[in-house]
Amino acid sequence: MFNDGIRKPLEVVDIFNNKEGFGPLATLKAYNQQMGLGLDQTNMEYLVAEYKNFDRPPTDVELFMWAQVNSEHCRHHVFNAGWTIDGAPMENSLFEMIKNTHKLSPE
Repeated sequence: MFNDGIRKPLEVVDIFNNKEGFGPLATLKAYNQQMGLGLDQTNMEYLVAEYKNFDRPPTDVELFMWAQVNSEHCRHHVFNAGWTIDGAPMENSLFEMIKNTHKLSPE
């Protein structure tokens, strides 16, 4: 897992090229699928808008970085969600409960 891989040059992911008749969002969706980035629709719409503002396409490194930073693990989407047990909504998210346990027993 920690062996050196084959180094590749930085790749510009030209979502604005429209060479194949796709718009930027469709091009990014295809790249997302091909590379397994796990970006959702909202993420991709945001990225297309931001790179339009930057007036340049993203690089592969930027997209991989965004996918990692925005992953459920890093953003705690799941743990910060509201949840219900036996029909009763819980007062705190799971993440808040974990923090509270640590606060009450920091050792």
